[in-house]
Amino acid sequence: STVSVVAERAGVSRGAAQHHFRTREDLFTAAVEYVAEERSTALRALFPEGAADRREVVVALVDLYTGPLFRAALHLWVAASNEEQLRPRVTELEARVGRETHRIAVELLAADESRPGVRET
Repeated sequence: STVSVVAERAGVSRGAAQHHFRTREDLFTAAVEYVAEERSTALRALFPEGAADRREVVVALVDLYTGPLFRAALHLWVAASNEEQLRPRVTELEARVGRETHRIAVELLAADESRPGVRET
């Protein structure tokens, strides 16, 4: 989408949108950052007191990775994959989210990654 289309859908003027997002790439990057942060927040909120049952953790993780936030991220990744200016921005953001997701999942699953085979399963 162009900045104009997004501004119209958001109910703001094009000038207001361009004040915050100078380029289409800036707008797109902000959308990716927003979805990434929402995914991280959702993951952290799954078990605020810690998880007692690994099965619950696995089900929650699967739900998170098949839900609307992940689908939104997937659409953004696909769109960015064909754009030279966007690809590095999205790759960097998703790498950060991936590392955080991995860390939280390991913690919730009480996985000992120092044991052979644990990281690969």
